Order: sequence, then structure tokens, then C-alpha cells
Amino acid sequence: MASKRDKIRMISTAGTGHFYTTDKNKKTKPEKLEMS
Repeated sequence: MASKRDKIRMISTAGTGHFYTTDKNKKTKPEKLEMS
């Protein structure tokens, strides 16, 4: 069975190569992930 959680990789726009990883439940949070 497929996972209900998407894995998300957020890459730095500063060009440093740094990134964060997280996951998001597709069923409870169908909207796009936003960083503020």
C-alpha cells in the first residue's frame, strides 16, 4: 500500500547546498507547504 505521507526536500536558495527534509500527510493537509 502506498504511503499517505509525501517526503519533502527544501533546498537553500543561497547556493550553499544546505537542505531540510520533512514529510507531509497528504490526506489531512492537501494544500501546499509554505515557508514564511
